[in-house]
Amino acid sequence: MGGSVAETGASGPTFFVSGPDDAVDRAVPVLNVLAAPGGVRRIGQRAEDGQIVKLLANGLWFTNALAAAEALLIGQKLGLNVEALHGFLQASAGGSRFLDEHADQLPDGDYLPSFSIDRVVEELSTIRRLQDMAGVDAPMLEASARHHHAALDQYGPALGELLGVRLLEERAGRQLRR
Repeated sequence: MGGSVAETGASGPTFFVSGPDDAVDRAVPVLNVLAAPGGVRRIGQRAEDGQIVKLLANGLWFTNALAAAEALLIGQKLGLNVEALHGFLQASAGGSRFLDEHADQLPDGDYLPSFSIDRVVEELSTIRRLQDMAGVDAPMLEASARHHHAALDQYGPALGELLGVRLLEERAGRQLRR
């Protein structure tokens, strides 16, 4: 299942559905009632395929959030207006769903308390196991995992999916605030 708490409440979740055709065919009508429009996405035949996609999507999101916050902090320290920079980055080749839907909450000190940092670390650890199973080098996801683990060490298992960003702010000696 995909979507933040706010997104899920507003329009319904997205489901990453996988498994044998007969099982998926029975589940899709029920999921269509619960899902956002177009929110039932068929992934593959194996039961685990949907979960793999969900974990990889989250890993990208966690990593994109850190990279975007780093860019905003660098720009801010070099004298750029954070809100203007956010808009430019959002419309650039470096744009992301994080920049589109969540980065504008950082200036208000919103670290997305609907999901805890220990869960972020747990998911990134699971991705590491998938990476090992696949035999694929993933240095960006590994760097993201290390940084999020440092945030967990710093703040404990607190609510705040973006506590990794808070740690970046603290290390930079600046906050991404209005």
